[in-house]
Amino acid sequence: MDLERSPQDGAPIVWEAGFETGIADMDEQHHILIDTLNEAQAKLRGEVRHEAIDQLLRDLLAYALYHFEAEEAMMQAADYAARQPETADAHVAQHREFAARIVAFRDRFTSTGELDREALLAFLGTWLREHILGIDQALARFIHAHPV
Repeated sequence: MDLERSPQDGAPIVWEAGFETGIADMDEQHHILIDTLNEAQAKLRGEVRHEAIDQLLRDLLAYALYHFEAEEAMMQAADYAARQPETADAHVAQHREFAARIVAFRDRFTSTGELDREALLAFLGTWLREHILGIDQALARFIHAHPV
């Protein structure tokens, strides 16, 4: 995966082997997140009604929160926080930061009608790549090494 590629270049994110964690639920959810991001990218590049953008932001946040809850349940089942406290804390912090950023984009959009589409797409693309390839891979390696 080329992390130097700009998420703003308009190209969809394509699933690559480097995204694979070997944990079926996590990989399936990552596929859905990538598909959701690619859908958001396609919609936000065109003219979209206010209601459709609001729904897109709500759907993105709802699925991300579902995914984060599932990952955090995996972490708890593997006793990750006790065995890798700094990494576990950083992982959860990244989840909270993502949610806060999406809420901030949505709040601004709701209150002003303005959405910095390029900033949102750049954030989503960069965050997703870095999160899956970084801290999610670390969690997967830990789970594989410490099966429940």
